[in-house]
Amino acid sequence: NSHHSLTVGQHCAQTLWEVHHRMGNCFTLEYRTMVREAAMWHDLGKCFTQTFTDMRGNPSDEAHYYSHHNYSAYLYLCAVHAQFLHPRCLGTALLVQWHMQPFFTDNLEAWARKRNIAGEAIGGNDPESHLFLDALQLLHEADLAAR
Repeated sequence: NSHHSLTVGQHCAQTLWEVHHRMGNCFTLEYRTMVREAAMWHDLGKCFTQTFTDMRGNPSDEAHYYSHHNYSAYLYLCAVHAQFLHPRCLGTALLVQWHMQPFFTDNLEAWARKRNIAGEAIGGNDPESHLFLDALQLLHEADLAAR
């Protein structure tokens, strides 16, 4: 569609490259792994959600991928089912699932507080829980750059 010139596979690979080169040393090893894995999986759900209808069900010349982020997170969890309860896997799935949120809100931090995404959902009072929003922002920037 008009948002991407690459195939899904090429885009995910390019997003991974962008994440790797933008990451720096501001993340723990666990978060570096999570954001890299999220980059590889974030749009794979598009292969299963493509439709040529708009949100009202009208025919469209452009492909749409409604809720592909949820499908992508599901695919990731199915692929790592043996490690499903490992916090890193759940954190990666959340990054994949929420990677579209920056397109839907102007204030990611306020949204996350409202949804408990950066706190209770992935670490409670863990002093590193702020890293989730930083990782989500990094994934978003890499996603935009990999068009």
